[in-house]
Amino acid sequence: MNKEQLHQYITESSGNESNICQIYAIKDGSTVYDDCWNGFKTIDAMNVNSVTKGVMGLLVTL
Repeated sequence: MNKEQLHQYITESSGNESNICQIYAIKDGSTVYDDCWNGFKTIDAMNVNSVTKGVMGLLVTL
């Protein structure tokens, strides 16, 4: 799935994905992915209460 496909999938989703406001990924000090939904911008502050659970879930699947 490329960036455009992921953006479209989240935009059209009616499930949990519809709650996503921002994805920002950094690798080796450089931004490798940055996208926003629901009127948010990259510079907006986000509530990250569930981020740890999500990251752990991703690491477990690797």
